[in-house]
Amino acid sequence: MRIIEESLNRISCPANVHISVESSLQDESLWVDSEHMIDILSELEKNSLEAMPDGGLFTADQFANKSD
Repeated sequence: MRIIEESLNRISCPANVHISVESSLQDESLWVDSEHMIDILSELEKNSLEAMPDGGLFTADQFANKSD
């Protein structure tokens, strides 16, 4: 969740957008280059907010995708 929170801190959020961060993970360990991932998420979040000119709810949800 730290990476999502840090990426959100790098962008400016319009006053008419509410941000919700949710997690259903019990283990939030992630083996990635955290700075690169923060940059990627910040760009995705920025693009998402730009696509919401009338405001609304932006939800960042992290979950595990378990495959067999």
